[in-house]
Amino acid sequence: ARNHSAAVVGGVTAMSKIVATILTYPLIRAKVLQQTSPGYAGIGFPQVMKKVLMSEGFGGLYRGMLAMSYKTILWNSLMMIFKHLLGPKRAMTPPDSPKSLVQHMPHMAREPFPAEYTQEKLDQILDYLRRVGSSGKRVEALEKRLDEVGLELREVRKLLSELVARSADARVLRH
Repeated sequence: ARNHSAAVVGGVTAMSKIVATILTYPLIRAKVLQQTSPGYAGIGFPQVMKKVLMSEGFGGLYRGMLAMSYKTILWNSLMMIFKHLLGPKRAMTPPDSPKSLVQHMPHMAREPFPAEYTQEKLDQILDYLRRVGSSGKRVEALEKRLDEVGLELREVRKLLSELVARSADARVLRH
């Protein structure tokens, strides 16, 4: 959307608001009639629509739309133009999500988080702690515990892979 001019953004906004108004105005008109006219109070939407069509014809569904449309279309178009002109510049599309490095493991609620990403994130945290001047002993203890956790994660991953392989083999043997 950043490659379009403000005039194009305003024009497309106006056109979309016109279409939305044409599609929804009969609902708005029926609601207003139910709330403000004694002859329509207490009856349901289908009855209001039928009564309007019988007494005013098809045009009755859209009576008053032009006055309301000028204001709403102009307001929405100007709002989008100013948002386009004054808003922060954004990337055209978000970056792709990283592809999963782990094979899909059935019988799991979700795929396990890859240990490679965990190690990378933990290294970033340690670098940050070193930069902000955290106590050296705490960082060393944290590094040691993180190494232990990394080993445990790898062991759990290995055990889960073996379990899935065994259950897949068992299913094959049963069928």
